[in-house]
Amino acid sequence: MDPEKLTTHGYTTWTDDLPCMIGVSHSATMPDGTVFSICPSKGKHMMENYISVFKMEPSDPLKRVEIAQIKTDIMVYQHAFAYTEDYLIVFEGTTSFSVEKMVAGKDMMHCMESNPDRTSKFHTVNIHDGTVTSFETGAWSFMIHFGNAHQPDKDTISFTAPGYFSPTPSPFAAFMTDALNDVE
Repeated sequence: MDPEKLTTHGYTTWTDDLPCMIGVSHSATMPDGTVFSICPSKGKHMMENYISVFKMEPSDPLKRVEIAQIKTDIMVYQHAFAYTEDYLIVFEGTTSFSVEKMVAGKDMMHCMESNPDRTSKFHTVNIHDGTVTSFETGAWSFMIHFGNAHQPDKDTISFTAPGYFSPTPSPFAAFMTDALNDVE
């Protein structure tokens, strides 16, 4: 994208075969230029659900190198993650994205499913060795953005993650244009 005109230059062709279904809006660029990101996937054969954690080196920015996979039961909707110098903090929410509805032509908001019977998790991913440590929250929650994250010592990661903590009313209701009335 041209940063001054905000015009696109065309499609990007990745030089890898990482089977990302949808990307996230917010990746992380480290001081050395390495970019870290995540994407939900159904695998190369559409047979499993997981969150792929990957990096792109400045020397080859079109090659995504997977550093970890976080297995999930559903196609988890992802928007952002938090990070420190050594870890990515990935939220595995209760909201899923229906690939079937997307293929059927539904818009993004109608492809989201809140799954009120599920609970959310947080995962830390060590960016140096790909080790994943998972934490079950025991509660339904929906979160889009992370706030700040820091690591005061090797055993502690602190972050902010504002969110919704009840599936009713739907956290998507504010974005649903079909619920708006004609004002004229």
